[in-house]
Amino acid sequence: MVYAQAQQPGSRRLDLAPLEHAADNVSISGFDLGAYCYSVAARVRPGDTPCSSTTATSKVPHWTPATFAPSVPISPLLRLQWSASSVNPEVRVALGPADANITKYDALTFRVARDDSADGDVDLDVTLVDRDGGSATVRVGDVSPALTRFPSSTNTTNGINLLGKTWLRTVRVPLASLSGVNLRNVRSLSVRPATATGGAYLSDIAFDTPGVGGGVATPAVQVSIADATVQEGNGPGIATMRLTLSGKLKQDATIQVQTAASGSATAGQVALGSFPVTLPKGATSATVEVPIVGNTVVNTASLRYKITISAPTGAVIGDGFAWLTVLDDDTA
Repeated sequence: MVYAQAQQPGSRRLDLAPLEHAADNVSISGFDLGAYCYSVAARVRPGDTPCSSTTATSKVPHWTPATFAPSVPISPLLRLQWSASSVNPEVRVALGPADANITKYDALTFRVARDDSADGDVDLDVTLVDRDGGSATVRVGDVSPALTRFPSSTNTTNGINLLGKTWLRTVRVPLASLSGVNLRNVRSLSVRPATATGGAYLSDIAFDTPGVGGGVATPAVQVSIADATVQEGNGPGIATMRLTLSGKLKQDATIQVQTAASGSATAGQVALGSFPVTLPKGATSATVEVPIVGNTVVNTASLRYKITISAPTGAVIGDGFAWLTVLDDDTA
């Protein structure tokens, strides 16, 4: 069986709740776990919630870390877990007055998958409520197999079963199939468990109308990073690396910066990890400040670090790789 998914052009879509991070119009209550997650347990930053605890990252392709950006947040979304003791678990998404009339759209869409730790049946109810109290509810399992378990196997590779994957699938509910709710004056959308226990991943709640893309080259601004060489210093500092842009940004953009050791720079003078950088609207160039540890210990060679920029929003990546060379400035 082949599964395909697509996203409609922005002009034909209302992104009601991407569910990548906390938002003013989204409330989460009553779940045993209701948290925004990303990546796998070995790759998240301290205090963050992983989407999976597996070490077989090929089983969770949405969260398989990139080779040169292993700790960059991958596919953030909402992770839900519930049990018989959960008290009225619900995700509620409010629609503002400007978005209340959804009659120009053809369907409600969202992406879901069963939690990789879930046992037994998993299902969800999705409800639209209008401002007069009218409502319409659809059960995911009645319209889509998105919450069913993918086929597994007893075969293993190096002791790991690589099947039984976790894969988000798009659920599409035609608005014409919803009766009992005034689609010209919708107040909220809610998601509630339809099984006593379970867990699910949820993202990208939207209303849309199908449309064909233009098939042209992207007009997005390309962001590239240049090599740099700095002195290590005797203590904490920064290395400034230049970003070049192929044009002027028409909106704010963000990128993720990953630092990684190379060769003899296994411990080194650069703090290893990832961090976000915001590029303001109107920018034609920018800089990245990489934290330097610095010390007074003599090193036998200069240390090189691979700096990678990735996961852009509002832009695209041009040359995403650069070398940061840290020169030893201590004497024996």
